[in-house]
Amino acid sequence: MINASNILTQAGIRPTRQRIAIGEALWSGPETCHVEAAALHADLTTDGVKISLATGYNTLRDFEHAGLLRRIAVASERV
Repeated sequence: MINASNILTQAGIRPTRQRIAIGEALWSGPETCHVEAAALHADLTTDGVKISLATGYNTLRDFEHAGLLRRIAVASERV
């Protein structure tokens, strides 16, 4: 199993409960080509993780800045 806490620490990101939950959701399953913050938020809350949508967006941005994710434009108004 992927240790999201170690990945975050190595990337210089403090491993909070929410960041670890998002990391595990992203890296523990099959490889995903596209993730939307709203869909990720819905999946996490369905699984019982208490997290705000804003935290989801901020965490994905932090992961992108650390080189853990890439931002891809999928439509003119969405990334």
